Amino acid sequence: KFRGQSSFTFPKKPLKFETCDSMGIDSAFSILGLPKESDWVLNATYSDKTLMRNVLAHHLFNGMGHYSSRTKFVNVFIDNSYQGVYVLMESIKRDKDRVDVARLKTSDTTGVAVTGGYIIKCDKGDDGGWFSKRESYVPGTKAYYQYVYPKFQDLQSQQALYIQSFIDSLEEALYSPTFTNDAGYKYDYYLDVPSFVDNFIVNEIGKNVDGYRLSSYFHKKKITDGGKLHAGPLWDFDLSFRNANYCNGENPEGWM
Repeated sequence: KFRGQSSFTFPKKPLKFETCDSMGIDSAFSILGLPKESDWVLNATYSDKTLMRNVLAHHLFNGMGHYSSRTKFVNVFIDNSYQGVYVLMESIKRDKDRVDVARLKTSDTTGVAVTGGYIIKCDKGDDGGWFSKRESYVPGTKAYYQYVYPKFQDLQSQQALYIQSFIDSLEEALYSPTFTNDAGYKYDYYLDVPSFVDNFIVNEIGKNVDGYRLSSYFHKKKITDGGKLHAGPLWDFDLSFRNANYCNGENPEGWM
């Protein structure tokens, strides 16, 4: 299938595919030595003529000890027609070899069970989600959180309310004048500081013009696994490392 939003309009189309068995049923396979799975992305990286920026960002974040998509450069043919060089990538998915959070069943609606795992993102579009209660750094706008795992159509109302309430509480802790002391919950009660620091470092080194506001993924662990919100995995670094002429992306100095 074709994939992407703005990238879908480009001449070189981004693709996704699933592997299946001889009966057409989804089945996990290892491709080019990557861990077994059935869902994959072929990133066209049309906006990045070096084809390297996404690969570099994922490599850096993985090297910091976090999960981000593993990558391979591949030549792509469809029906014997050459499409060009693509980057084979692991799609963002709950899996022990990808985003390693607990499986959340439809019956997990109370107690410890409802606390994880979740994958959410800040992005454009409307795949089901909610707006932050706090104004973002762009006056008059608010971050829009979207459900990734479980998918919106599979999410139970109690689960949707839980993760939204968790994010609301995290934001209130961040904005609180007592966010660094023990008067109530501190921000690090809710979020995993090392992953947010490293996510910040990669976005700033790359001067990623989409950083923090688009294609920004987070995952929430079950309370028995720590219960915190982790930053990552990374996604969509085509317009980073001085490959944009807006939002100060062309300037290697300064902060995003």
